[in-house]
Amino acid sequence: MASTSNVGASSAATVNEAPPSASAARVRVPPKNSAGNKTDPAWEYATSIDIKTRKVKCKVCDWEFTGNAFRIKHHLAGTNSNVRPCPNCPPEIRKKFLVIIDGLQEKEKERVKGS
Repeated sequence: MASTSNVGASSAATVNEAPPSASAARVRVPPKNSAGNKTDPAWEYATSIDIKTRKVKCKVCDWEFTGNAFRIKHHLAGTNSNVRPCPNCPPEIRKKFLVIIDGLQEKEKERVKGS
């Protein structure tokens, strides 16, 4: 029984110890659009059907295709870039994704220009 009370005392001491430094406790943050991490605005309008085969389904027109956030954005924007345009996409959603795509293209131009 005496050993049980010593175990409790030692665990209490570890609770009161100072936390390790921030550099020692690195947390791996997955990429923004990795499988299972759907923070991109494109996922608001599409559903992942199968992560392994990357099948997605557009919530606007119910079209199933293989792709990722990039293809969903172009599908909803109607750019005909590697994917067929969404026939049922409302103008406000189409405009939203055209603005997003234009912004990404500008960032890419700046990145290439700076290299």
